[in-house]
Amino acid sequence: IVSIRGIQHLIEFYPQSTIDKLSHPSAGLIQSNIFFCAYLFYDLWHIIGTYPKLGGVDTILHHTAFMACSVINGYYEVLPFSFAWLIIGEISTVFLNMRWLLIKTGRGATQALQVVQQLFAMTFFVTRILINGVGTIHLFQNYTHLQALVQQGRVPKIFLWVSLFLIVIGGLLNMFWFKTIATMAFAKTKSTRNTTKSKSSPPTSSMTTNQLQHQDLVDQAKKIS
Repeated sequence: IVSIRGIQHLIEFYPQSTIDKLSHPSAGLIQSNIFFCAYLFYDLWHIIGTYPKLGGVDTILHHTAFMACSVINGYYEVLPFSFAWLIIGEISTVFLNMRWLLIKTGRGATQALQVVQQLFAMTFFVTRILINGVGTIHLFQNYTHLQALVQQGRVPKIFLWVSLFLIVIGGLLNMFWFKTIATMAFAKTKSTRNTTKSKSSPPTSSMTTNQLQHQDLVDQAKKIS
């Protein structure tokens, strides 16, 4: 749902003017932001309650950063286009969940798993590295317009800078994760089989994208390497 809404908002805001991309969110986008923030809050609460079983410090930082951006920019109704290109990163979650399902149903040593892992890595790269990177560059290229928002009283300067800082940190965290994901996805099939078989208890069904990345992908990549 988040992925679909993200694509819709990206298409919605892409042809609009720079001012509209930075400061005029639609009613639908505001609703999407509320949904997304609520999901992050629930997931973060679950991670902290079971720490460190379902996620480590990197996962907590990721959720906290995105929640902060969601609250700040949702309250002041700024950076709607940035929200759109940030949440389409959830597209990669589809393939991550497919990978989890294959392993849980005893298909961890099949060619299907290898294909799904590669699709996961490719969609992660396109949405969370490439599009995220271009979007971040676009933000800083329009810093003059961002300053205008501060001067007009649309958003306090400190909150704008916090948002920009967290977006950059989030992008760097994605790059850190991608190294592990790529190692896992493009490793030899034999290594993947052995890694899958050597797993102890599988992740619980309540684990979400970033929790699986922390517990499942990182552990597997370490064994492969």
